[in-house]
Amino acid sequence: MSTEYTNKLHAGSAFPDISAKLLNGDTKKLATPENGLDWKMIVVYRGQHCPL
Repeated sequence: MSTEYTNKLHAGSAFPDISAKLLNGDTKKLATPENGLDWKMIVVYRGQHCPL
């Protein structure tokens, strides 16, 4: 399957090197596992999907 047509992540692909600014002003690297673990779960919630 060709993946050249999309920017979506596919199973097994590396997570992009993205940083997010926290509410306290610190920066967190999303692709870097922490606490001696070899994985990290990123959950994206878009919200505001219901017009009510």
